[in-house]
Amino acid sequence: MKKPHWKTGEIRILREWYPRCGPTGVPLEGRSPAAIRTAAHRIGLKIRQLRKWSDEELKILREQYPEKGSRTPVPHHPAVIRAKARALGIRCRKFGGGMKAGS
Repeated sequence: MKKPHWKTGEIRILREWYPRCGPTGVPLEGRSPAAIRTAAHRIGLKIRQLRKWSDEELKILREQYPEKGSRTPVPHHPAVIRAKARALGIRCRKFGGGMKAGS
């Protein structure tokens, strides 16, 4: 099923999130990563080169993510923090797997 044209609010969200998080980190319900990638490409957005995680940041993530979730004090976007924690198999006890309460 094809979704209607992109609304102004969706484009605003795309412009804010896509460069930092890529197509899977953009919080748009009903839009697939492929659709998000296509729309971003059409308006000239590119994913910024993500900074690599330092050993110290990974240590902090392993120690603090279970309690703090995406609020873990490392210099990365919350969506990137959640994705890295998932990739490492780290779960957030407080919010049930890294998602914010109510998500």
